[in-house]
Amino acid sequence: MKQTTEELKTIIAGAPEGATYYLINQYNFTETYFKLTKDLDVLVKGIDGWEEVDFSIKLNGNYEARYLNDIREIVELREQAQELGK
Repeated sequence: MKQTTEELKTIIAGAPEGATYYLINQYNFTETYFKLTKDLDVLVKGIDGWEEVDFSIKLNGNYEARYLNDIREIVELREQAQELGK
């Protein structure tokens, strides 16, 4: 899924503190932020903070998980390219 720079900035801005990944269901377009711990526990942001969940997803092509640092880097590179093009 190709998103505009502004859409990517919105994803970053919507991330709760500590989130490391952004997940979107390509079928119904629901979004979730989660973080992966050093022990490979998966936590999602709940009302009372981060909660561990059983996060087994069938890799059936319906989901797209993106590392938030990658999204930040894409935004930075696009902005640099725009500056160089001026």
